Amino acid sequence: MKALKPYLGLSLLLHFLLAGMFWLEWPSRKAYPTVEVRLVSLKTQISTPSPRPASPPPPRPRSSPVHSPRRSSSSPHKARVRKKTASLRRKVAKKALSRRRSGPGPRKRRAEDRSEQLLKQRLARLEEKILSEKLSRLRQKVEGEGGGTSSGSSGPGAEFVLRLKTHLSAFFEVPLALEKEKNLTAEIRLRLSARGQLLDYQWIKHSGNALFDRAAEAAIKAAAPYPAPGQPCTVRVIFTPRGLS
Repeated sequence: MKALKPYLGLSLLLHFLLAGMFWLEWPSRKAYPTVEVRLVSLKTQISTPSPRPASPPPPRPRSSPVHSPRRSSSSPHKARVRKKTASLRRKVAKKALSRRRSGPGPRKRRAEDRSEQLLKQRLARLEEKILSEKLSRLRQKVEGEGGGTSSGSSGPGAEFVLRLKTHLSAFFEVPLALEKEKNLTAEIRLRLSARGQLLDYQWIKHSGNALFDRAAEAAIKAAAPYPAPGQPCTVRVIFTPRGLS
């Protein structure tokens, strides 16, 4: 320890010297104000942004009102009338279809029968009228023929001859190819019983056309039996493309 004492004293001396040197230079330096700072721990709080209020939708563009043409006050009435008409038509069509499927009813059949009877009566009256008119024109001609008709006691009357020719005309069909032929005539004599049965027929004159002759002969056979003359008789008939004469 005694050996270290000189060194300690020397060390203290050096320290004092150094301190004096710093002290001398210190006033020349600019003195800065001291600031007292307190350290405080700052906690950063991250605030979540509040949601923005929804922006209102943009206003819709106002379109100018389109003025539709005014309908007349009768339009609803017309529409109702059309609907009623259409429904009535459908009902009528359904009824007609059901009637067709089920067939004519008793009323319809009776109406058809009455109309058919009326038609037959009108045809009968018309035929009688035609016969009476022809009878007045042909009475003298038939009576003047003399030998054209004969019987056991007396010949058939003109009215019967007219009835017979009218009856026979309904069965005589002129071939289409010969309708324009004007010079064709065929004469046949018929022999009838009192009840109108065809007993026999005889050709008096052929027309010269086989087709026309066959048509006349077919009419003679198809027309039997004839109207009853009341007694046996013979009648001569003449066939032409225009009918019987």
